[in-house]
Amino acid sequence: MDFTITVAPATQAPTLVLKATANANQTVTLTLTATGPAGTPTGDISFNDADDPLFGGTATLTAAGTNSSSAVFTTPPLTAGQHTFGAFYAPAAGSPYGPGPSNNVPVTVAGSTTLEITPASTSPRVADQDLITVKATTPGGSTPMGKIAFTLTSTAPGSKSIAPQTATLNNGLAYVNLFGVPVGSYTLQAAYTGDSPAAMATQSLTVRAAVVAVELVAQPLVGKNAILNVTVSCPGTVSSNPTAPTLGSGHLPPFTGTIDLTAGGNVDLKTKSLAINNADLPKTSAVDCMVKVAGSDDITAAVKTSDPNFASPMVPTTIPVKFEPPPVTVTAIIALSGTVAVIDFSEPIKRQSADNKSYYTVVLLRGDETIPFTVIPSAQVVKLKLHKSIKGQAKIAVKGTFESTSGTQTPIDDYFEIVTFP
Repeated sequence: MDFTITVAPATQAPTLVLKATANANQTVTLTLTATGPAGTPTGDISFNDADDPLFGGTATLTAAGTNSSSAVFTTPPLTAGQHTFGAFYAPAAGSPYGPGPSNNVPVTVAGSTTLEITPASTSPRVADQDLITVKATTPGGSTPMGKIAFTLTSTAPGSKSIAPQTATLNNGLAYVNLFGVPVGSYTLQAAYTGDSPAAMATQSLTVRAAVVAVELVAQPLVGKNAILNVTVSCPGTVSSNPTAPTLGSGHLPPFTGTIDLTAGGNVDLKTKSLAINNADLPKTSAVDCMVKVAGSDDITAAVKTSDPNFASPMVPTTIPVKFEPPPVTVTAIIALSGTVAVIDFSEPIKRQSADNKSYYTVVLLRGDETIPFTVIPSAQVVKLKLHKSIKGQAKIAVKGTFESTSGTQTPIDDYFEIVTFP
């Protein structure tokens, strides 16, 4: 007996395209699309992970259009690292398609984000200059992208949180300034949101008083008087990252305090204490001062305040000051009366010093001839009695150092005047 066996041709599987999207919570969304020419594919899709044999998941195809259907499956949280996903189609009864695999899709799953706040909580912050840095990292070396929300809460009873600020991560780093945060103890919270799992970090924070510095500048005027400029400021108020958001007010509170001035015995200060009330720093004040005699001495300024937002007591600042008296210009009028030449100086001068040395000399010349004379001294008028009568032009020359009765010494070099004797 003969038999005829007919073998039906194998049923072709639909076209299967698998896509995978990593999520921030370490899950992956798998989407498979099935299309074919013989109608809408129906059946189940099983998903696998070549890097994790224990992983498995299934989803049923649903119609997604003419001759097209799709299935979506979201994995549970996975280990960080590389995963290679695939899918297999199992047709439903009566489907015109046969079973078949999809393409494989590699996906990198980011690990949990960790946040590191620097400097460490053991280092107190200074409200006028400190910058808080948060570093976000994930396992596997990937750099998180997203934002850090900073919240500062005072630990004092009944206090409220300072308005939060948000900074964008750049190369895994985000910054926030403390400029203007009041002195006190706080809890700083940094919360991350972005393309990897959310994370949060907290740290204790102590904001201490801003440092106040005082600068002295002496500007000599005339004689023994001068103006002393006293400037109070807070150095270091420019953040190393001025574009970062600021948790505080963005400026220091007004300063209230005093500047106490002291000086050596050679300096007479017209003002001994300067009051600064509710002034924004830096602030410059001018003080009159006078040196009792020509010379130098020290002036010291110390800042005092009871404002807790500013450091007190501050380190005093000392400046050496030296006041030079202005030069004294000595002139003279020369007149003749017979054999007596009268030199009338513009201010009283001394003929001799305490050690009996001449401060100046007077010479009467006619050509190369020196005419002898006798000095008749007085406080301001010097009379020269000639030893012989002369006629015609001669030159009276004065040379040396003049010391006025005020103690000022002025060099005079070759002061002379041509005179005509009758």
